[in-house]
Amino acid sequence: MVAGRNRRRRRRSAPTPLAELIEARTRRWRILHLQRLQIIRRAWSRAAGDYVARHVQPVRLVRHTLRLAVEDSSWAQEMAYLAEPILERLQKLLPGDWVDKLKVVAAEPFPDDVETGAAAGRPPLAEASEEMKQAVAGACRQIADRGVAEAVSRAMLRYLRLDAARSNELDSGEDPSKGERK
Repeated sequence: MVAGRNRRRRRRSAPTPLAELIEARTRRWRILHLQRLQIIRRAWSRAAGDYVARHVQPVRLVRHTLRLAVEDSSWAQEMAYLAEPILERLQKLLPGDWVDKLKVVAAEPFPDDVETGAAAGRPPLAEASEEMKQAVAGACRQIADRGVAEAVSRAMLRYLRLDAARSNELDSGEDPSKGERK
């Protein structure tokens, strides 16, 4: 038998609500991944240097491979030369053995600016209204786990702010795909 697979399953006396099962799996898989990616993003400018960090950003961590978004194909080519020393510095800065390989993807969407919510060619997010905050609080009241509730709250509020910014663009007569007035 494979090590770690010979654990016994607990028998439950009553059916478990689906929401509890989803919450447990989300906490176990997704939250840990997002936490690690956030730590990597904080360490990225120290590992890559400020100049490179403005043009190359970590976007995904999949099986110890860190996917990097680049502004254009010239940066993808440049990263072929810079990847090894950056990987070594990144591994020294991280608390665990999280990243073994860097993969540069020019087609990957460049991540939003975490502070302003703006991406290249897109306006910043709208301000969060009291109505948005109340809607988020009402939706998250049902989630028992505090960490999952906070993550859902941030995601939902960001979505509402993005939706409001898009509707403001449409109301002002701008073409959201081109950033121009009609």
